[in-house]
Amino acid sequence: MNLLDWILNLAGLVLWIEWRSGRPLRRNPSVLSLASAIRPAEARRGGGFAALGALLVLLFLRPFFYWSIGAKLQWTAQTDLLAISLPWRSDLLDRMFLYSTISFGIAFGLYYSCLLLLSAINRAMPDDNPVQRFIRVQLGWLEKIPWWLKVALPMLVTGFAWIALVPLVVHLELLPPLQNYDYSWGQAAALSLTILLVWKWLLLALFLFHLLNLYVYLGKYPLWDYISITARKLLWPVSFFAVGRIDLSPVIGIGLVFFVAELGVKPGMIRLFERFMP
Repeated sequence: MNLLDWILNLAGLVLWIEWRSGRPLRRNPSVLSLASAIRPAEARRGGGFAALGALLVLLFLRPFFYWSIGAKLQWTAQTDLLAISLPWRSDLLDRMFLYSTISFGIAFGLYYSCLLLLSAINRAMPDDNPVQRFIRVQLGWLEKIPWWLKVALPMLVTGFAWIALVPLVVHLELLPPLQNYDYSWGQAAALSLTILLVWKWLLLALFLFHLLNLYVYLGKYPLWDYISITARKLLWPVSFFAVGRIDLSPVIGIGLVFFVAELGVKPGMIRLFERFMP
């Protein structure tokens, strides 16, 4: 069931991407070609609203499915926030609506946090790069905010979302009553650091594919160019590890990201959250 929930969240994100793009996404390069760019606006708009409608139907029907199947399987849904895990009874329909909404909200937030980071890193990249153009279309008006706010915004949203959620989870007895409501601000500060752990996986993927692209020909595709450009910007502080045709900077970057995230950010975040637990 947990795997199914992850797959449905991914399907929901694909539908959202299609709606934001204004037309159904395809795997072939023609999506970004001149022919696709001059498709009638009505066709793009129609495909987009169909995707939005499908997303709303998915989000509405999913809790009923969890409620009808989860109880029979004795499944307890879990919202894993790294520092704390919130259990949800699958035999209560209202709990399944809350769980489903929060679950997709987390997936949605993780997706946009990665887009915002990439947009901030490549803020000066022109629109002739199709990957950066896709990111800007997805972000919409968020693309216009300052780069430093793009970096800070996911952490701010995470923190304030927890502040708003605390009264509900306490009321539902998913969290012990707080001795002092100010504790929720400390918990929010701790949970905001989870965004750094999300970005860890994005950075690791960038460095890994950049390393692969350095020594294996993967074809001339805009995605590989975008990954390499982004990775080189991030790896600039360790670029001196590149000597001739041997470039070890991606390996050093992978090691540094993993070391800082797993030995610094993650345990520090957990200790900070536990400090403000009742």
